[in-house]
Amino acid sequence: MHISCGYAKKLIHECDFCKGSIVMSEPIFRGVWYLWKRQHRRYWHFNCYIDQAKLYLELNPFVPSEHVNGGRPRMDISPGDRRNRKNLLVQASKVRTQMKEVVEYKFPGWELNLESLQFRLRILAERIEPIGGVPKKWFT
Repeated sequence: MHISCGYAKKLIHECDFCKGSIVMSEPIFRGVWYLWKRQHRRYWHFNCYIDQAKLYLELNPFVPSEHVNGGRPRMDISPGDRRNRKNLLVQASKVRTQMKEVVEYKFPGWELNLESLQFRLRILAERIEPIGGVPKKWFT
């Protein structure tokens, strides 16, 4: 729903909160939304909309979340190590993509190329081990 504030340009027969009429040039809140390609509208007196919002906030009080920062917690490593780890992860992702392409197209000598890519992935794993460890999904 799109809510906007403005002045009533005509007589509106019913406020959605107090059910009273809204006279022309009175400040109002206007709600517009679309459902099944049809436009629907609601109108509120300025003060009625604010009262409705206060009532909603009273019925639904703020509850702070226990999980403040969304997502997985950051690893406890220095910013330089974090940058190096990200670079190694990107390199490993590129190597895995190349491995998929080699297996998919199977051009002449693809076995040797696949072995060299697997060797590169093992070297990257050895380099990333001291900087937070190898991700579990690498070798599953």
